[in-house]
Amino acid sequence: MSKFSILKERVLELSEEKKDFNKALLEWEFVNSGVDYGMNSNCICTQENIKYLNEIKNNLNGNKLEPIGSVCINKFGNSEWNDILNKYELIVRWKSSLKKGVIPKFFIRDANDKIINNKNFFSRKFIKFLYNDKAFESDGDNWSGKSKFEFMTKMFDKTKKKNITPQQYWRIEEIISKDIIKFIENYVIKELNG
Repeated sequence: MSKFSILKERVLELSEEKKDFNKALLEWEFVNSGVDYGMNSNCICTQENIKYLNEIKNNLNGNKLEPIGSVCINKFGNSEWNDILNKYELIVRWKSSLKKGVIPKFFIRDANDKIINNKNFFSRKFIKFLYNDKAFESDGDNWSGKSKFEFMTKMFDKTKKKNITPQQYWRIEEIISKDIIKFIENYVIKELNG
């Protein structure tokens, strides 16, 4: 039996709908995500050594399923759950980097020395999440949270990174250090230090 078959069996077992997996999925919502840095946890599908521990809850009967690994969450095909998980993984990546004293860069250079977006730490959806969760604060210099969000999005979307001015680089670094890092440091995640 495949790992995903085991997961499907567990979902049907704890759902009101006992036969149709896709219908049963409609009963469930994403509840929480945690991280096991020691990777000592196992997914309910039997996959060993998972890092991200996700929990879903059945809205009809209150049953919960956990821990569910990232791979299994992605197999549910729920784009909203995938977005939540991707956001969470980026926050964990940020926290790990900051813990090591390394501030993530907005841009990096590829193998051909071309300036590109640092997708290990940034994405359009992540920038939008930061804005929606009020990470970008007004700083009194005519830079509202919304204008910072729009600026960061514009810089991320800019196709010719070499045309970014020194002032724009400075503003990016300022937003990272004054807004994003403060937000990430205060963001609470469930941790298991196994």
